[in-house]
Amino acid sequence: MNEPTDWEKLEFKLVQLFKSNGSVGGGFVHILQEAELKCGIRSTETFVGYQILCDSFKAFSIETLNSLKVPTSRPFGYANYVARLSSLFKQLRASEILYLNGYPWQGYTLLRVIVEQTQIRLAVLNGLYDDGQVVGLVDGEMPKPKGSQNRKNEADKLEIKRALRIQRTEVEKEIFKLMSGTKSGLTLRTIEELRKWDDMFDNEIHGLTYSSLEAMDWLMGAGGLPILPTHSDDGTTMYVNRYAEVSWMLHRLMPLLQLPQHSLSTAWAEKWQALDNSFLQFSKGMEGIGKPIGPAIIEFVTTKFPYDASSRYPAELKK
Repeated sequence: MNEPTDWEKLEFKLVQLFKSNGSVGGGFVHILQEAELKCGIRSTETFVGYQILCDSFKAFSIETLNSLKVPTSRPFGYANYVARLSSLFKQLRASEILYLNGYPWQGYTLLRVIVEQTQIRLAVLNGLYDDGQVVGLVDGEMPKPKGSQNRKNEADKLEIKRALRIQRTEVEKEIFKLMSGTKSGLTLRTIEELRKWDDMFDNEIHGLTYSSLEAMDWLMGAGGLPILPTHSDDGTTMYVNRYAEVSWMLHRLMPLLQLPQHSLSTAWAEKWQALDNSFLQFSKGMEGIGKPIGPAIIEFVTTKFPYDASSRYPAELKK
């Protein structure tokens, strides 16, 4: 009989130490899962209208991506566009799973990826940059390392990765200026509100500014440490509002999955319009309660994502 490997010995030790109630982790894992389930139930019961909008958009996105009739001769740019929208849908769903399990702030941070990537797609669609440039290529080629030309050299590989990252970052900064910043052509009020909106993502991603408030009683010596997730009115409200705004951006890009020779159905167009109207109304509702981000999102989406159910993917992207 073979001797157990070092890893098998470690696994056995972990099972010995942590198995209870018939499984590794036992009671503690069950307590955690029960707390997460309660948070999900509370959230869906609290935000019924949002949940209807959210579930409708998920169903629409899956239906759209599944119904594509993509010819084998499709251009690479289009294939890349479809793949990236599919990935963004998964990102949106991943953030929602966190929210529904009692981690709204953690889900909120994942929405930032969609905000940035939809703007990058807009820059490519508008011919401001191409797919190579937005990943760091220069004139369609990998950056060359300084000095040595042996790209198999490990030091050169690291230099290339560094150069790609720097180039990509510079391109992204310029894109964000063109889409939502100082070069966007949006009103100054909208630019400022979008800057604040973006800063809030930064505050949580880089400083845990909002999620750390859940431990305020503990920090002040007035309560216990919040280990298990509990329903948070502030967290869930923030998440729901940002989810609807970010989903609207993604929704406005969906019609461009249609190629000139391949249109989706009339029923699909009706669903798209109903969702678009609902997203618009959501932001109008924010405006109605005095939240300046409402009109800012409306101007941003309708100006920078000017697509409707009849829109098609560009046959050629202008450089």
